Amino acid sequence: MIIIFDVDGVLIDVTKSYHYSIKDTVSYFTGKEVPKEELLDIKFSFNINNDWDASVAGIIYAMSGLDLRRFKQMFEPYSNSLGGMYEFALGKGINLPQYNKLIEIFEDFYHRYREREEMIFSHDILERLTERLT
Repeated sequence: MIIIFDVDGVLIDVTKSYHYSIKDTVSYFTGKEVPKEELLDIKFSFNINNDWDASVAGIIYAMSGLDLRRFKQMFEPYSNSLGGMYEFALGKGINLPQYNKLIEIFEDFYHRYREREEMIFSHDILERLTERLT
């Protein structure tokens, strides 16, 4: 028997690393302080699993000048792909950073925060699970 876990959010609590990295990346590129809760609302409402893409969506939101409810209504048709997000931004006259630069900045923030991550399951539980499988 093989058991496979997705690490982020399943074995490791990333709410104190990745979520703050999204917020700081948005602030870095926009110069605006957007509440983390609003950025996570966008991420989860549109099921944006990639946090780099969630940062792009957050930048668009911050630069759009729209309230959250209106932004989500207008953004929804574009939210399912990175290309759609860039298309939406272009239509709104929002200049987005180069994706590779966004990744670089995001990863810099993430490396500062990753020590905050905690195991959701204890090592003991994982060891017992391993013993049962062998």
